[in-house]
Amino acid sequence: MKGQNKRPISKYVHPNLLIKRPISKYLRLKKSDTKNTLKILLDDETLRTIHRYEPQDFKNLTKIASGASALVYSGRKNASNFAIKKFKNPKEEAIIKEIHLMGIVNPHPNIITFYGVTKLDETNYSLVLEYADKTLRDYLRDDTIPFKWESQLRFAREIANAISWLHDDKEIIHGDL
Repeated sequence: MKGQNKRPISKYVHPNLLIKRPISKYLRLKKSDTKNTLKILLDDETLRTIHRYEPQDFKNLTKIASGASALVYSGRKNASNFAIKKFKNPKEEAIIKEIHLMGIVNPHPNIITFYGVTKLDETNYSLVLEYADKTLRDYLRDDTIPFKWESQLRFAREIANAISWLHDDKEIIHGDL
């Protein structure tokens, strides 16, 4: 494996997560004093501050995936690519819980990175995520990529590491494996 790129290949783990312990019904978003941030509040205590991107910052928005609950777009901001997850039937509570969960799992080297939120329309927040140029399925079905046993073992270890970390360290269950 000398000279090979050591970037984790299982960054494609889908972040559809369920938390084992209940989240308070008072979890909500609140605008911060600064223009570019929002606060996630739990029972009026700030859990974390998240970055808020302006929608016009993203260029070349292209739909790249569609699932039962969301559409995913790719977009460029400056010289970087991002994925933007827009919910089909946005309920504020569900979006806030997903933002909260993504904040709990950030950063892990084998889970897509959550960067913040934006509003692609006037009313609902969308998640701004790390862009992965392929899905796990695309990667596994691509016959042009050599998939040696060493790579397969590393791939399996990275996935197991991420799932173990979610379950054991963060008490979160991945609901879409």
